[in-house]
Amino acid sequence: MDKEDQRRFVVIGTVILEVVEPLLKQRLENDVQSHGFKSFYDFINSPPTIHILFHLRHRNTWCCKDELYCRNFSTLPLNYQQWDLLYQEKASHHNCHCNYKANSLHVDDLDISLMFLILLNCCKLTSFEETCIVKLRQFKQDYLSVNTKGAITQNEYNSFWKELEACVQQLDTSKQEDLVRIVNRPFDENLHKTYMQILVDISGVFQQRVSTRGIDIQKEMQVQEEKQDEENKSTNPLCKSCSFRNWNLLASKWCLQCEEALCDTCVQHHTASKMLRSHGVVPIKEYVEHKNLIKSFCGKHEMIFQFFCESHSIPLCIKCVSEKHQACDIAPIVEKINVSTWSAESEFEKVQKLLQNIQLLRNSVTKQQDSEEKERRKMDESLAKAFVDIKTRVLDEMNDRKRRAEEISMKLLLQEKAIDSILRDWQGVSANTWMFSINNDVKEHENMYLELAKEIKTMSNGIDIDKWKNSVTSFRIGSTASHCDIQSSLNIKHLQLKEVANFEILKGSNENQIFGCAILSRKEVCFADRGNNRLILMNSKGYQKIVKLPCSPADVTVLSATKIAVSLMEMRTIVILNTEKWTLESPIFKEEKGIAGLSFYQDQFVVRTESGYVFLTQKGKVISKIENIGPKMPYVAMANKTICMAKWDENEVQCRDFTGKKVWVYKKESVLKTPNGVCTDRDGNVFVAGSKTNNVIVISADGKQSKELLKGQIIFPIAIDFDKEVRNLLVCSATGNAKLFAVY
Repeated sequence: MDKEDQRRFVVIGTVILEVVEPLLKQRLENDVQSHGFKSFYDFINSPPTIHILFHLRHRNTWCCKDELYCRNFSTLPLNYQQWDLLYQEKASHHNCHCNYKANSLHVDDLDISLMFLILLNCCKLTSFEETCIVKLRQFKQDYLSVNTKGAITQNEYNSFWKELEACVQQLDTSKQEDLVRIVNRPFDENLHKTYMQILVDISGVFQQRVSTRGIDIQKEMQVQEEKQDEENKSTNPLCKSCSFRNWNLLASKWCLQCEEALCDTCVQHHTASKMLRSHGVVPIKEYVEHKNLIKSFCGKHEMIFQFFCESHSIPLCIKCVSEKHQACDIAPIVEKINVSTWSAESEFEKVQKLLQNIQLLRNSVTKQQDSEEKERRKMDESLAKAFVDIKTRVLDEMNDRKRRAEEISMKLLLQEKAIDSILRDWQGVSANTWMFSINNDVKEHENMYLELAKEIKTMSNGIDIDKWKNSVTSFRIGSTASHCDIQSSLNIKHLQLKEVANFEILKGSNENQIFGCAILSRKEVCFADRGNNRLILMNSKGYQKIVKLPCSPADVTVLSATKIAVSLMEMRTIVILNTEKWTLESPIFKEEKGIAGLSFYQDQFVVRTESGYVFLTQKGKVISKIENIGPKMPYVAMANKTICMAKWDENEVQCRDFTGKKVWVYKKESVLKTPNGVCTDRDGNVFVAGSKTNNVIVISADGKQSKELLKGQIIFPIAIDFDKEVRNLLVCSATGNAKLFAVY
């Protein structure tokens, strides 16, 4: 059995037992106190609580008191052992909840399964809490309680981990660090054996129950499948709950959340249950007529729609709420179904109009594609004798535009087909029940249409060829004394930024001190947190990995797709993080006098030390040194044959050759104050983060020109990195606010 599969099993088990169980215990104790009970015993011994739990263990029983609230469950979630743990019978043999009293017990005496049952049935929970607890209970059942293999595959783990993580954070946002700690914990074989022993016991009980029933499971499944086939063919489906008990009663209602047909009697029990009363129940006739238009599930997260966003007028699942709608006005979707007014005719006309607009826009795109292709050919011919690298830039941009136009055309075609499908299935919809799913689809298509129309309008402006014609300056040789060649550089007045992604790094156990950052790929980045001794790897969707370090990281740089170099302050070393195995390799370099910023370019390092700069091979062998360089310059960036650094106390940026000779010095305090992070592009232009001026500027390779690219979007920017391949710029503040920009 794969050790990694076993490790993932232990991770999920540990999350349930070390994180979820204490959360449930605390929530249960809070509910007991909020209802004025002095102890858990008083709560569990109260008549309403006994009544609820009594019917979770006893079927076909009606109490002498509160008969209106008696319920008859098709399955009994409370088993004998749990019931006997909670209650003991009084002297009489009256078969009613009033014949029982609670045993003397504390919350700590409950197992996690019993806590789930009591919370969901006896406690006052918000809609968010109830949904999260139901899902956590299901995770425990699906991946622990019957997992006799003691292993979880990578695909299984990926399919539910983010949802599990979201549920835990919804209940308690402070548990993020605990989740990270558990995920990064090494495999514990003894803990795995302990979990397996628990599972073997559960499996044994399950098998004993099955054998006691004496039912042929395969035969029962076949009967159920046959019933299901008959029900699907019928215009009047049978009640699902009654069918389970072999009663053939016609259904009168349909539950949107359970996706089951119910008879009148079962509807009464359904709406009386605390766990089920918030579900949307609609007439079965409406369901049969319009089931092709029903969408009870979120297509993005594959979860049930349970809420409605008043701010955006769309249905939401719990994951949608936690991701993008936390600040919105949210209501249970069943409330909106009951009060909504909706005109099918007006919506039909609206969708027809949208289809017409999409068709017109797609025709426009097709014509523009032909025009773009002709222009591309002419441009190719006109640039035949130009500089090769500039020609490549222009054609790359045009090819990107061509590819984008093809993508837009395909999206519009798919939109056209989707809208056409809605119109075909419409067939006189009049029920308010289906308004939300239809409206949601239409709104998505409207938004996509507007976005595509806006992008096409931008593309129709054509390429600014003057930007590329003027983008090459004449070649210039540096001073003979410095033996430095300044490469041809982009005319920086044309440089612009476009935001690609935004990153917010959550606070660790200590205050964040992000003093180093690096770009791993187009939308993957890495941050060095000096305050919490960690590396944080993120993509545009959020956290990917948090790696604990033995001491404070000074800076970070990327060597390859699978290796990241980190300079460690207290250990005064450079170590390599292998992102395939997520392990730290042996130090490749150690400097007794201290170590700070580092940069990697063309297979060699330059490292800032206490006395100056050291040039290293990729394996850590010293090539050369620059001594007697002043302090207050913690960061360094390497260009073709120069290095650049910022002296923050004197508000200046320096460029030196590999011998240490100054090539140029930039100082303009009206533009740049307290410069810190520096990086360079392939043309030798220098990007600098101005911490006090809250900006980022670019300085030309010869040091004569400068331009402010960013102002005020990042407060106190300090770390910065540039990807020379895809021309992306990463800017980060010490507290953990960062943005990724495309430079063009």
